This record gives sequence, structure tokens and C-alpha cells, in this order.
Amino acid sequence: MTFYSNYLMSISRNRMNNTKSVLVTLLLISMMFLVYFSHNIESYAIIDEVEVREYEGEDLSSIDDFRENSIKGPQYVDVKNYRLLLDGLVGNVAEFEYDDILNSFESVKKVVTLHCVEGWSVNILWEGVLLEDMFEVVNIRSGANVVIFHAYDGYTTSLPLEYILDKKIIIAYKMNNITLPPERGFPFQLVAESKYGYKWIKWITKIELSNDSEYLGYWESRGYSNDAELSSGRPAPTTDFGSLPSFTPKPTPTATPKPIPSPIQTPIPSIEPSNTPDQPEPPLDSEKDLSTEITAGILTIAVVIILIFILKRR
Repeated sequence: MTFYSNYLMSISRNRMNNTKSVLVTLLLISMMFLVYFSHNIESYAIIDEVEVREYEGEDLSSIDDFRENSIKGPQYVDVKNYRLLLDGLVGNVAEFEYDDILNSFESVKKVVTLHCVEGWSVNILWEGVLLEDMFEVVNIRSGANVVIFHAYDGYTTSLPLEYILDKKIIIAYKMNNITLPPERGFPFQLVAESKYGYKWIKWITKIELSNDSEYLGYWESRGYSNDAELSSGRPAPTTDFGSLPSFTPKPTPTATPKPIPSPIQTPIPSIEPSNTPDQPEPPLDSEKDLSTEITAGILTIAVVIILIFILKRR
């Protein structure tokens, strides 16, 4: 009888030890998941932005009211590799990451209407940073009187330095409280108020201080006025835009995108307009679902708490 009792107790202890081993293993796996989740949470965009359609009593257009007329279609910039270069006639060349610009300079909001030479316009609340503030970092050298902007797709345009400083011109990272979508110029678009839309360069990768007052950008070298002032009348387009469709938002794709190289590391050659432009792959971050990850994290924490409670009671 004693042998039988000892045998049952031994089995019971073994089962208890096995149960504890399983619980400890589950606990370790759960903690590993939590570590992984905490390290990767910053790479997920928090989708809590809501488009505003009115600001300080002024009605706003929708971010969907634009027409897509860029020279090579929407560009998809990998924000992890993105750098904005400030160079030219400056005392200090500067290179900024996306978050550097958002966190290092004061945010400015402006309601400004974009007028396109095609005849349409949109009234948008833009949020961004003053170019004047960024120029203080690089110390503009004597003789600089023109600012040349370069884009990820090879597009360029220029504006007088005096105009940029007098008008308090900004580069925007939000429109109507929404982070710029790729088709609207993410990560940065120039808000060239009082100028026609071809001066509103998107996907900015480089800002160059220059003394070349005769510099002609992409459309300017094809016949558009370099002044682009609204009061000077609508420039005659050199390209027929009549067949261009209005932009329609696309559903989130599920295909795994190809990596996009840094625009600063790989110079982009001059690009001619195409009737059937190649469409780049969408960015990886757009496919991540933060709500799913948060739910999984909460459930994991709950499991860890339950396991700790069970182990303590044993």
C-alpha cells in the first residue's frame, strides 16, 4: 500500500513538473513576442488621422480633388532611406531624415489654394516647416538668389530666394490634417503660394541654393513661364492634358513591394514625359496593420498574467 501511494505521488509530482515546464516555456515565448512587438511598434503608422474639410471658418477642398499629372506617375519613397539634402551656396551642407525635419523645426499651418494651368484649383490646409528656418541651419552664402528644388522622379523647378523668404514659404508634410499620400508628394511638397501648380514640386529630395537666376526647371525649359505668377495670366501649356483622368484612390495592395533605393545615394537622370508611365511599387509600411498587432500584444500580456498567477498558486 505504501509503495502504491508513493508511486501515485511520484506520478503527481512528475505531472506537476511537466505542467510547470510547459507553462514556463509558454511564458518565455510570450515574453519573446512582447520584446519583438515593442521593438517593431515604431515602424507601424498609427492610423488616427482624419481629414478636415473646414479650418477657421474656411471651406476646404478634399485631398481627392486633385488630378494626377506628374511626369512619371505617383512616386513611392521609402521613408527609412529618405534623406533631404540642402546644398549649393551654403556654409554647411545639411542632410535631414524625415523625422529630423518634423521634430527639429516649428510646424506652420496655412490655407493656400493651388491653381493648375489646366484650369482646376483646390483649397487646402497645408502643414509643414518654413524653408527660412531650414536655411538658418546651412548658412546661406553671399550671392545666392535662387532656390532650385529637385524631386525623386527627376522633376525640377526654381524660385527666387527673396520670394521664399518674403512669402514665408513652407514645404508641407500634411494636407487637411492627413500625412501626404504618395500621390500627393510624400514626404514633402512645396507650397508655392501665388504661383501656378507646376511650381508646387512634390517628392522633394534636394534643395539647392544657387546664383543661377536663369535656371529653367522641367516645364519651364519646355515653354512655361519661369515666373509662374498667377497675376500674370495662365501660361499656355505645351502638352495636351485633356485626356488625363482625375485621381481615384486605389485599394491597399497585398503584393510585397520591391525595396526602393535611397534617392540621395542613386542620382536620378532627366526623365521625359511618357503616355504610359511605369507605376512604382507601393511602400511596405502601407501594408502593416497596427490594430492587429496591438490586439495580439494585449492578448499576449493577458496570457502572461494568467500564467504567472497559475505558477504562483502552485
